[in-house]
Amino acid sequence: MRPEIRLCGTRAPADAEAVVVEEDRGLLLSAGIRAEHAAEDHGDLIARAMRAALPEPGSVIVREGKPLVFYAVVYDLDRDPIWREQWVQRALDGVLGEAVARRLRCLYLPMLALKHGNLSRARFMNLLQAAVARAPAGVLETLWVQEPGQDPLADHCLYE
Repeated sequence: MRPEIRLCGTRAPADAEAVVVEEDRGLLLSAGIRAEHAAEDHGDLIARAMRAALPEPGSVIVREGKPLVFYAVVYDLDRDPIWREQWVQRALDGVLGEAVARRLRCLYLPMLALKHGNLSRARFMNLLQAAVARAPAGVLETLWVQEPGQDPLADHCLYE
């Protein structure tokens, strides 16, 4: 069974088991800056941060919770241009793979690379349809596709 692709507005449907967020390699775009006092030496923090491996463009990082949050890494702020179509394609494949592996029924995702990139809506939908066709069949019933320019994590209902 292949999922139905449906367009929606700013609010994730109540039955969304996972929300996709477009992200960069440093996980800065969705971070929400918050200043806190570090308990350890600043030099140690900087050294540890410099040794940390950054996720590759096109990868998907999963944050557990209700709903799950899938960070789709489609931007690299150190490159020009900061996004590439093949990264979007790989991220879509990864998101759908995670959804199938976790036996999800409903997924909410933005049109990737439209907010900070210049991928067209039509091209994104073509990439999504191709990814759905490549994905193994599973229980996924509905893919809610969010209109561009909205923040899927801004809605407090996502953290119930």
